[in-house]
Amino acid sequence: MIILLVLAGLLSVVAVHDLIRKPGIRRVALRNLSRRVGEASLVVFGSALGTAIIAGALIVGDTFDNSIRDIARTDLGPIDTVVTVDDPADLDAAAAALAADGGIAGVDGLATITDIRAAIATVAGGAAGEDVADEGSDDRRADPRVSVTAGDFDQLRALGGDSTGLADAGQTPQGDEVVLTTQIADELQVTVGDRVEIFAYGQASAFQVRQVIDHLGVAGWGEAFIDPARFAQLVVLDDPLAAPPSGRVLVSNDGDVFDSTGVDALAGPTADDTIADAIDERLTAAGLAHDRWDIKAGLLEDAEEEGAEITEIFTAVGGFSVLAGVLLLVNLFVMLAEERKTSLGVLRAIGWRRGHLVRSFVLEGAAYGLIASLIGALAGIPVGWVIVKATEQIFAANDGSLQLRLAVEPRSLVIAGLVGLVISLVVSWATSARISRLNIIRAIRDLPEPGSSRRRWLTMVAAVIGVTAGVFLTIVPGIGGESPELLILGAPLALFSAIPLLRGLLPGRRAPRLVPVAAGAAVIAWAVAVFSVFDDVMQDPPIAVFLMQGVLMVAGAVAISASLGPSVARALGMVPGGSGPATRLGLAYPTARGFRTGVSLAMFSLIVFSLTFIAVLSTAFGQQTEAFTDEASSGFDALVRSNPANPIPVEGLVATDEVTDAATVRFGFAEFSAPFDPPTVDEPAGWSIAGIDVDFVAKGMTPELIEIDPAYPTEVAAFEAVATDPSLVIVATWFLGGDDGADPSIGDTVTLWNDAGDGREVTVVGLMENDWVFGGTYASAQLVQDHLGGQFSANRHFVSFADEVSPDDGAALLNGRFVENGADAESFARIVGTEVAEQQGFFNLLSGYLSLGLLIGVAGLGVVMIRAVRERRSQVGMLRAMGMATGGIRSMFLTEGGYVALQGVLSGVLLGLLSSYQLLVRSNTFEIRLDFVVPWLALAVIAALPLLASFAASAIPARRAARIPVATALRLSD
Repeated sequence: MIILLVLAGLLSVVAVHDLIRKPGIRRVALRNLSRRVGEASLVVFGSALGTAIIAGALIVGDTFDNSIRDIARTDLGPIDTVVTVDDPADLDAAAAALAADGGIAGVDGLATITDIRAAIATVAGGAAGEDVADEGSDDRRADPRVSVTAGDFDQLRALGGDSTGLADAGQTPQGDEVVLTTQIADELQVTVGDRVEIFAYGQASAFQVRQVIDHLGVAGWGEAFIDPARFAQLVVLDDPLAAPPSGRVLVSNDGDVFDSTGVDALAGPTADDTIADAIDERLTAAGLAHDRWDIKAGLLEDAEEEGAEITEIFTAVGGFSVLAGVLLLVNLFVMLAEERKTSLGVLRAIGWRRGHLVRSFVLEGAAYGLIASLIGALAGIPVGWVIVKATEQIFAANDGSLQLRLAVEPRSLVIAGLVGLVISLVVSWATSARISRLNIIRAIRDLPEPGSSRRRWLTMVAAVIGVTAGVFLTIVPGIGGESPELLILGAPLALFSAIPLLRGLLPGRRAPRLVPVAAGAAVIAWAVAVFSVFDDVMQDPPIAVFLMQGVLMVAGAVAISASLGPSVARALGMVPGGSGPATRLGLAYPTARGFRTGVSLAMFSLIVFSLTFIAVLSTAFGQQTEAFTDEASSGFDALVRSNPANPIPVEGLVATDEVTDAATVRFGFAEFSAPFDPPTVDEPAGWSIAGIDVDFVAKGMTPELIEIDPAYPTEVAAFEAVATDPSLVIVATWFLGGDDGADPSIGDTVTLWNDAGDGREVTVVGLMENDWVFGGTYASAQLVQDHLGGQFSANRHFVSFADEVSPDDGAALLNGRFVENGADAESFARIVGTEVAEQQGFFNLLSGYLSLGLLIGVAGLGVVMIRAVRERRSQVGMLRAMGMATGGIRSMFLTEGGYVALQGVLSGVLLGLLSSYQLLVRSNTFEIRLDFVVPWLALAVIAALPLLASFAASAIPARRAARIPVATALRLSD
């Protein structure tokens, strides 16, 4: 924000000075705002939309950041670190070790809890004293995985008072009492006095709801609190495949919820690092095996990263619209210069210097920019609100785990307004410098400016510099430094810079026209082919690269169109029925104004290109749903998840009439370290692990692998080897969050750690492309059971249903039949379909966001057409005097507007299809392989909307031109 403030101040200081101290410049600069309010409003509207798009992106990022950060308040409160001891019997010893000698500096509280994940359900009637309903009762409501927690309320309240959520919760529950949070109570639709059942370790226990408390802080972590003595009765560890309870020490650092020392860990080495080290040192010295989770620091860091990532996505996608707004301003000033050429010449003749002309235009542009920035920053609030609401609906369709709360940070509005203002000022200065270079006599007579040998030499020098810089950027930092941004930019810079040089070197009168065509085609070819030719550099490009690709391809198309425009116009004029004077005149004017037409064309092309690209991706994802389902299912129909403390026995599933086959997956979380991921070499990182046996591959289908060890001929063979050999694993390409070149490879050695600190090396023999069920690391069930001990639970089953039972119906039947086990069964079609629908919903959201750019394009075309009518008023009068009907005048201007919009739509659609085809089929940019599909219906809508809008924008100026009286039109005065 400071940088933007400095830039805005430097760029506007002259305008502010002239506004206050130079009345002559002020009058000339500001009179257009009052004389032509309608046109000024269109310009402000287009510019304000660009600012609103920036503000909306920042607001969405702030919303994600604040919503994720808010989890620290609702689910953690004063909890900064969670220490889990391997043996719950050591819990008191761990707390004593941490509290010894006055405790750890920077820690203001400790508390102990034990918890399990259990299923909880209502009972018939629900009132106190009534009988427990039959397990199969239809009116029961259940939650399959609730944190059932035992802990002393006084001790927990001491962590942070009101921020714990237990301030008004009374004493620790006694006997059969249970205290529920509002989230669980609302889901079960129970209140104080109602009865619920908790299912854990093969038994059902009835409890009466004593109190319902806010889902906040420690209460948000615990969810359902019961008597510690009753908790001990629930824990009957007869099943070796059930996960044992967790004993945890909750650590609260000095400070409030958001300003505790754990937050400072995001900025680098702080007191929190000392706290973490002290915790590990004390527990290790006491001989207590444990896991430490700096949960709040990680959560806040994730919030910052997620907010920045979502901001980057919307800012980059919105960049197309912002560029359209910039082009609108450029077009405006070029047209203003042409329209005012005579008056500018008069001003120069009466003593104005070139600097005065520049400053008058800058002041006018600053006025447009300031008004647009203020309006746009405020308009960004409803734009952000709409995006947040749409995103919320996408999440709600999935699991609704993240509750979005609109956050409007004043800082973001200021930044958006400053960005819009700086863009306006930069455009004003850049275009004004060009405007001031005019010959006084020729300007007064409205004659074209002559060429200048000095200007040609400057152009040649700039061209040589551009070619040299482009070649350097491509070879040295692009290829050598593996920079995708500079690689994609370098060659087009050299190609465009070479146009003036080649025009002078190539013989023939057609060289000036053919050179830009060749350069534009080469730029398009480069922007498309670079992803496959240099796939190692472009393997995982930032989203800004796709923005650059679109801009470069559109620039190439504009160069081609501007050069071939006259030929295209002549060809269209020769079409039968299209050779009338209105059509020929309508095509002649935009082809004669190449720069103006090119800028308008670019505005439409940029937006249509991006809409087409997103439509292809969305359709490609949707078309692959069936293939993704087959890949995820491994030949089974549904995935059955159950409670880790009370998993469904596989024998019970197989005994069900509807189930024909079942394969058990031993699922859990383990610690890994790997040489290809430097951050985890010294400290193992947590990752999910799925232990499989031969039943998992019995159907002859497995998740798809993008790379397999050559020792195994097929994917099934690789999974069979993993199922029977404890020394082998299969991982996803993003194993341990691998990025920045840290992706795993076949043959890599990974170390798997258990609670005792023992490491076991395993070898990667396969890489998964997708992981729809989040298995994480596939290993043998024997390895998981022997090496990890109690760190897993056999609570996942792949099941097949009888032919007459649909997967969705079968999953629903299992959910009702195994309520006590916390059954959460879903068909693979539903799992994949939900994920794909969420992705498509996000694509649709981006398309709607981009559609705001079409409004900028339409506003720009409207400004162009209004000024075209004014510029050609004398021509219109002459045509009317020569006998052309009002319908012909109207057709002439409609043809002009339609010609520009049609070119923009066609180039945008074709370039979008070309780019998406290359990225999906010919490159490895996306980790997921997708088939290229042309979304005909979506393309029809994408093409129709801007065309209809352009005709609507052209209709009013066309009608106005047709109604101009002949005598009035022939006058030269304004």
